[in-house]
Amino acid sequence: DPTNSLHKKLSELSRKAHEIAKEIYERNREDLKVDLKKIEEEIDNIVAKLYGITDEELKEIKKCLKALMEGELEEEEVEEIEELQVNFNANVKPLTPGYIEVLILNPQNQKVRVEIYLPEKKEVIETNEKEKTFRISVKPLKPGEYRIPYKVIVDGRKEKEDELVLYVKQEKKVRKKDKLDDLLDELL
Repeated sequence: DPTNSLHKKLSELSRKAHEIAKEIYERNREDLKVDLKKIEEEIDNIVAKLYGITDEELKEIKKCLKALMEGELEEEEVEEIEELQVNFNANVKPLTPGYIEVLILNPQNQKVRVEIYLPEKKEVIETNEKEKTFRISVKPLKPGEYRIPYKVIVDGRKEKEDELVLYVKQEKKVRKKDKLDDLLDELL
């Protein structure tokens, strides 16, 4: 697109890159390889802008291309989780007792208190362990959507106040196949 400044710049850089590559190849000008590398970097950055690719994504793309070309990946350091996480997993069926599991990942061994406001009661759990799972019993509930507010308090300071949405759904009944079904299958 001749009216798009990024397209114009790409076209100019492409022409320059081809000229330099030709010089390197035909006249064995190894000294121009650094210039070519700079132009290629600039082209990559402009194309990334055109496609909305972030710098981090572009870095990953280049790493993958390098692995494809060279056949190996360099090892990465695995980042450890440094912040507190509170995760919920519910197992609640209509009109039967159920439970909510609360997983607390606490890498800094802080004093963590979670207050959960269930429909029938308030539950409080506390830990300062790195990882702890709690199971909170839930009385039988009717089918529906329940908003369960909770607070996370770390070292006496309120860190987070949110709500867990609990969906209690009626399970679909599955009809068992009987002799009549077998007879009908035979006839058909």
